[in-house]
Amino acid sequence: MAEKNIKSRIVHKHDIESNWNKATNFIPKQGEIIVYDIDSNHSYERIKVGDGATNVNNLPFVISTLTNDEIDAICGSTIQSASEVTF
Repeated sequence: MAEKNIKSRIVHKHDIESNWNKATNFIPKQGEIIVYDIDSNHSYERIKVGDGATNVNNLPFVISTLTNDEIDAICGSTIQSASEVTF
């Protein structure tokens, strides 16, 4: 398979939980990342991944117990914060 490098930035769908709760007809595509932003009830972001069939409100949150070193080993690169990434 041919490879093509594309220089771009992707912004995933994100909003606070109270607004996601209003998305009663939204079914994320398979693999689509949905971000629940920090709000008055949560001091951290939460993530769901679409399966192409389930409403966003019924999808489970992704729970990670991996350390940054384990993620680096899987991905083969160092994870950077947004402030460290250069384009």
